[in-house]
Order: sequence, then structure tokens, then C-alpha cells
Amino acid sequence: MPTFETLSVTLQDHIATIRLNRPDKANAMNATMWQEIRQAFDWVDATPEARVAVLQAEGKYFTAGIDLQMMMGLPAHIADDCEGRMREKLRRLITAMTGAARSSRAATVAAPPRSAECRGWRDSPPAPAPPH
Repeated sequence: MPTFETLSVTLQDHIATIRLNRPDKANAMNATMWQEIRQAFDWVDATPEARVAVLQAEGKYFTAGIDLQMMMGLPAHIADDCEGRMREKLRRLITAMTGAARSSRAATVAAPPRSAECRGWRDSPPAPAPPH
């Protein structure tokens, strides 16, 4: 059975129970919790004894949502002199946290070319979307 910093996991009678376990922070979802939720559900998928998973929370609240303390620290993690690179760092961080599909085409269809933005050509028009 895996152990986590922000979650508790149990398996009983073929039921995997994953509990958000930051009640002192109203179960606000920090970067660690985002990663651990994905790991916990990967464990459920890989465990034949687990036939169903239930997501619960410890404490008075299920979750307060995203951890605002974590959000306030984001500028330091994505800082860059190039605005295009800064945006890409933010996109990658969000993608990593949410486990979203990693399709660079889908993420950049409406964005201006990064090379143009990095060279200071911020007023250049966005690239046209490719035909479907």
C-alpha cells in the first residue's frame, strides 16, 4: 500500500479509498497533492484487488480548491526575461499538475510564434490556426 504526504490510501473489500489529508489547510490542493492524486489512482489502476476507488477527505471540508500559498509562489518558478518562455513554463506546470494530455499542437494553435515573442515582436499577429 503506498504512503503519501497529502493523502491516505486504504484497500478493504476491493474498495480503494483515497482521502485528501490536509485538514489543517482545508485540504487545499498544493503541487504535492496534485502529483500524489495521480500516483494514487495509478496505483488503483495497477492493483487487481481494487475494483473501485472512492475519493474522500479528512476534516470539515472536502477541499478549498487550489492552494493559494502555492499560487503566490508561481512567479518565482516561471520567471524568465522572455514572456513566451514564461508562458510556456506556466503551461507545462499546469499540464504536469493536472496530468492533462501533452499535445503541443493543441496548446499552441492560438499562440503567437515563440521565437517572435522572444525577440520582442510582441505586436506580431498570431499565427493562423491550421485547417481541421
